[in-house]
Amino acid sequence: LATRSGNLIKFPALELRETTRQALGSRAIRLRQDDRIAAMDVLSPNQDTVLLVTRHGYGKRVLAQDFERTKRLTTGIKATSFKQPNDTLASICCCTESDDIIIATRRGLIVRQSAQGVSLQKRFSTGVVLQRNTDGEQDPVAELSILPPDLAAASSDEETLQQQEDHELVAL
Repeated sequence: LATRSGNLIKFPALELRETTRQALGSRAIRLRQDDRIAAMDVLSPNQDTVLLVTRHGYGKRVLAQDFERTKRLTTGIKATSFKQPNDTLASICCCTESDDIIIATRRGLIVRQSAQGVSLQKRFSTGVVLQRNTDGEQDPVAELSILPPDLAAASSDEETLQQQEDHELVAL
């Protein structure tokens, strides 16, 4: 669970109890004033890195083990720094080096690249440019997603190509 100010909290999913639709839910993180949740992802055992992208297009991969487990209801730990004072965290996703990622901007520009091409850095670094923002702050990064492995693998096999055509991107 990550906030726009760049804090992240990692805790066991089993700490969350199942609730009904009428319940308000459980508080996971203590937000500072004017801070909001940026994104959430579930870390699978085979995923070893967390990919972070800011609204101005800077991103990096950080080893998942660099984020120690904490209890819920804390403000989290610093996951990234920002190059510009008005930048915020846009999204995070848990991935492996072999994954392909998709970055989308608010105005609909979309970029696909290999997670391996995103440099592995420490928590306090600012990252590298993943998405050039030609319109300044007019077209910030809106979302980040992992491309399913079966789509990322290039193949000339007719059956595989048909399966790949069955996948569609959904923008909300």
